[in-house]
Amino acid sequence: MKLFLHIGTSKTGTSFIQGSLAASREKLARGGICYPGPQQSQFWLVSHFHEAPETIGLNIKRGYGDRAAIRADTTRYLKRLDDALKDNSFDSLILSSEYFSILSAEALRELAGHFQKVASEVTVVCYVRHPVSHAASAMQQDVKTGHRTLKECFAEPRFSRFSRMLPKFIEVFGKENVVVRPFEYDALHEGDVRTDFCTFAGIDPSLIEESATFRNESVSAEAALLLDALAESAPKLEGKRRNADRAKNLRGLAAIGGAPFALPEEVADRVRAACADDLAYLRETFGIALSEPEMSPATGPDWSQETLLDLARLINDQAVEAERLKAIVLYQSGVLALYDNDPERAIASFDRALAFDPELEVARKERADARLESPATAKLKRSLLSVFGGHGPAAALSGLKLLRDRQTDEGGSA
Repeated sequence: MKLFLHIGTSKTGTSFIQGSLAASREKLARGGICYPGPQQSQFWLVSHFHEAPETIGLNIKRGYGDRAAIRADTTRYLKRLDDALKDNSFDSLILSSEYFSILSAEALRELAGHFQKVASEVTVVCYVRHPVSHAASAMQQDVKTGHRTLKECFAEPRFSRFSRMLPKFIEVFGKENVVVRPFEYDALHEGDVRTDFCTFAGIDPSLIEESATFRNESVSAEAALLLDALAESAPKLEGKRRNADRAKNLRGLAAIGGAPFALPEEVADRVRAACADDLAYLRETFGIALSEPEMSPATGPDWSQETLLDLARLINDQAVEAERLKAIVLYQSGVLALYDNDPERAIASFDRALAFDPELEVARKERADARLESPATAKLKRSLLSVFGGHGPAAALSGLKLLRDRQTDEGGSA
């Protein structure tokens, strides 16, 4: 079996590739290609092999700070994948996460060693983008997600450091097994990164769902200013934890049209100077000369900061209330999944509820209980469903409260 380890980099259509593969998971499996779940990417593998997964930014953002709990989940996911690969029914395995690049060489060796028993070939696939273009796109993403303000982005532009990240993959897998592809229209097959990846990995295009069209859209200058005001009035993080008073989903705000977003020229100049060694590394090691795309001059509307802040607060407050209501609905869906003796579906619902409202502690408790639930407790829940379920979700939830009030001698919560 061939293993394709897709490592990004960020801002090179990685989410588009992952979303397409995840949406097509069942069709790919029928075609002999394993793209494992349960998440869109295999970030969980990064958490599994990382020395301290609780320190990874994405886990911090999701509120996962317990190393033992993270390991318990990732070990379960890995066992499920190992079991699926045992019968040798797959011709290829695809693992994708831009976070693979944060693993140490030792962690990468452990990952490689784990899959060595099933994969006869391993190919590392990496897409690279010119740092100036990458920095502009990363700034839009950071402002859109609320991770950084424009001032912070301009002070410390973010882009991939090829000369730092690629050598460890060469060390572990060998240079002949590391393939670097330019993220440039003329270099991509049919000018499309998903088509390019599928062609390289030998994936029949008919196996990819037509509806799988997820892309990270560009942010206008106007949207960037509003999102920047939102970051000031409701920061994404409070310390190392997500700010519960900041809306998670603000796609509508990010989609506001207007003038193209562009780097101020002085910022672009600093990126050019900082990335010189990385561009030289690509040329010397892989024979790739990235070209800097033409960019529009930085422009934007003449709005006062007071106007921007007022608009940002209004939009955020409405979105926060909507997300808390969604979290309650998802929590109730998780509880009903427990009645059906389906802890995996319940955990997925509780995870989604916590993504919308990390302060919904009852969902966090139910998630922990679902992982530890005994057969006897599951049987009691099925009995409750038969008694109360016909009277609707409200009655079923009342039944759950009754079960909690009369906890069994097994010592665990239902």
